[in-house]
Amino acid sequence: MHNDHMNEVKTLKDEIKQKLEENLSSKDQLNAILSRINNFLEEEIDEIHEPKQGDEIKKEHVGFLENYYKNCCCYPDERSVSALAFGIDVTRDRVVKWFKSRRRRSRINYEYRKVIEENDTDSDDFLMLSIFDIFGYENEKEKNDIKENEKEQNK
Repeated sequence: MHNDHMNEVKTLKDEIKQKLEENLSSKDQLNAILSRINNFLEEEIDEIHEPKQGDEIKKEHVGFLENYYKNCCCYPDERSVSALAFGIDVTRDRVVKWFKSRRRRSRINYEYRKVIEENDTDSDDFLMLSIFDIFGYENEKEKNDIKENEKEQNK
């Protein structure tokens, strides 16, 4: 009878040990699953907050950038570029490219107005020549050819 009780206690002890190991194994599996879920959610959150690569600037945001360009500065610093990019949900590179393009347009408009004011003419030929000069469509060879033609005409 005493041996029966000892065997029963030993059996129960082994069963408890086995259940505990199963629970630990299940706990490890559960922790692994929870870890994978947590990593997935962190990646999703980062993806939501990260600007989309290659997105174009929306029309309503162009007005915002234009206002910033005119009223604040045309050469924003790194922090401003980051804040603007985050605010309109595009990449920093896209904002930098927009400001570079905007400065170029501004320079071209300035040069065009300057040429028109200096020459004060309405000639269509002059306007076309000015436009080609401003946009840089003439290469060095064409400029040299023009200079040679002018020299020949002056002789």
